[in-house]
Amino acid sequence: MIDLLIYIFIGYACFQLARFILDAWLFKNIEQDFKQFLNKIVREVTIEKNGSMEYWFDKETNEFYAQGKTLDEIIDVLKSRFPKHIFLLPSGILSGPEWKVKENLEEANIKNYFSNER
Repeated sequence: MIDLLIYIFIGYACFQLARFILDAWLFKNIEQDFKQFLNKIVREVTIEKNGSMEYWFDKETNEFYAQGKTLDEIIDVLKSRFPKHIFLLPSGILSGPEWKVKENLEEANIKNYFSNER
């Protein structure tokens, strides 16, 4: 009888250990996938001005994003080239669906930006 209890205890301990290892592995993969997703859609912007024209570039890679004389002109280009992206500007956050510069993440309402209910 004691042997049966020991086998049950060892089996339960092995099951818990396997579950813990699997959970840690799955979480690591989910976290890694999420970071890769964010790196694809979040873009930090450097803005250069030359006269009345503004030029927007990626802060790290210097990739050109858009140019325009007004924010509306730049937004039109960004909407067509990067429809589901989030732009971190020196003055705030720019993202759809409203495409207005917001001061913080709560105001930008990014959580609802990716829902299919729009």
